[in-house]
Amino acid sequence: MKKRAADILMETLVDLGVKDCFAVVGGGSMHLDNALALNENMNKYFMHHEQSCSMAADSYARISGRPALVCVTSGPGATNAITGVMGAWVDSIPMIVISGQV
Repeated sequence: MKKRAADILMETLVDLGVKDCFAVVGGGSMHLDNALALNENMNKYFMHHEQSCSMAADSYARISGRPALVCVTSGPGATNAITGVMGAWVDSIPMIVISGQV
């Protein structure tokens, strides 16, 4: 079976030391969500709202000193994550945000 770009992305992030992902599953990010689910080396924390993902990743990075991955769907999913993303950006907190595409 050929590897998908989403699988390669998740493997690369793990190789770079990213161990935790905060995610909301959505139609625009299904390939990313599936690659995340299949990757046994990434801890997954599924949330009910995208803002929770970005705020949790911000808190995680502040405590651990390591960047966390935020994986959300496209459109409103991406914009819902902005508050936590901007909070991390203002304080120079490491965070990786990936949004799906329709």
